[in-house]
Amino acid sequence: MAIFHKESSMYSGQTHFMVLRVKPGDTEQFKTLIADVNKSWGKFAGDQPFQYSFVDDAFNRAFQSEEKFSHGLTLFAGMAILIASLGLLGMIIFTLEQRLKEIGIRKVVGASVSGIWGLMVREYMYLILIAIAASVPLCLWLLNIWLADFSYRTQISPMAFVFAGGGILLVAVLVTSYHVLKAANTNPVHVLRDE
Repeated sequence: MAIFHKESSMYSGQTHFMVLRVKPGDTEQFKTLIADVNKSWGKFAGDQPFQYSFVDDAFNRAFQSEEKFSHGLTLFAGMAILIASLGLLGMIIFTLEQRLKEIGIRKVVGASVSGIWGLMVREYMYLILIAIAASVPLCLWLLNIWLADFSYRTQISPMAFVFAGGGILLVAVLVTSYHVLKAANTNPVHVLRDE
């Protein structure tokens, strides 16, 4: 599809468009079509130059800044997720190191590995659920501001937040579980021998 336009001084600088649908295919056929339209244009438009552009090129130019913004946002979101995951990992390792004796005493008293796992993982899940609950309204607000500039905008699906929150919880459970199970399976004798 191509757009042919001309500036008009008669209507206070308005631009008029003539739209021509072109089937994709042979470039030689297209070149002869452009030459024929240029001849016809010269008959009716006089000294106005014949200018044309393609709709897909116009759309690409219009959304080029949005694509750059999207790539930048993806990069920074990935970095934020990596930093948050490393922070969570550091917090888990530090907390478990501080609570190794507690875990050893619980095992001596008769606590099961699954009971210790549930106790430790539950604490982190509460923190992550609070973080998700605080971030979802902020994300909705920012997305609505960004999408308000578009004429044809999409609706924000709640499922996107459900999947994102579920993914965050899954990663947190996996990371937490690994370190908690490692600490819970440690022999209490090695932890409590100094007591």
